[in-house]
Amino acid sequence: MQTRLVRFFQCVLQQDSTTLDALSGYGEALYFDRDNVVLIFSLKGLHQFMTKESEMNYSDFRKCVYASNINEELHRLGGRVEIHCSQGKIEQNVYKLIQL
Repeated sequence: MQTRLVRFFQCVLQQDSTTLDALSGYGEALYFDRDNVVLIFSLKGLHQFMTKESEMNYSDFRKCVYASNINEELHRLGGRVEIHCSQGKIEQNVYKLIQL
């Protein structure tokens, strides 16, 4: 899953039109802010986009994300994931992918 996430984030950083077009329909849970050139997402929104429920349940997806070194890999690609809006609970936090 980590490899798929890094590839997805890389496509977003490169503003790949096919990838950005695929984000429509997720509302506030996952969207690309073209004005600020950042991907805004909740973990649930990212999970819905990246997996099918039969592939990996949300709990396992969340564990995978938090146990990964995604930011180390993204740094080499010129990006980073950081908290966009902290609500005090992981389930409610909103994150963003930014270019360095």
